[in-house]
Amino acid sequence: MQAFRRNYCLNIICILLFGREELEMNKDKLCLEIKEAEESRLKILVTQFSPGNPLFQYNRYATQKRGEGLYLIAWHNNTPIGHFLLRWSGPNDEPVTKLVDITHSAFLEAGLTVYEYRRKGVATAIIQEAERLAKEMGCKEIKESEPKL
Repeated sequence: MQAFRRNYCLNIICILLFGREELEMNKDKLCLEIKEAEESRLKILVTQFSPGNPLFQYNRYATQKRGEGLYLIAWHNNTPIGHFLLRWSGPNDEPVTKLVDITHSAFLEAGLTVYEYRRKGVATAIIQEAERLAKEMGCKEIKESEPKL
């Protein structure tokens, strides 16, 4: 898993952003770096995403550290602008396991995009990277999940 994470941190995704007016012909380029959360950057994640409750960021990072998933962060110009938690397995309770093979499914939860960057493809880019990673891990599907408190 270490080599996978090392290589993954180098992935860079560039997406095209369209102007606010649908008829505008100019396109601005928004380059994103999507990578797993790093312990050394947790304070900036707290400041950006949950200043009132730092436990959100630390709990998501703890999930990643235990190997249960990846806390994916979208960075633009060294600033975190979006995130999703990608879990390798879903909730292990009967109502879920009757419907979904959690051993071959990944689950996305806790997504957020900073207001100024919404509707510009940030969440889509994170989800596409999550789908790619889940496929690499042998998952056959990716589902949306409610966050665990």
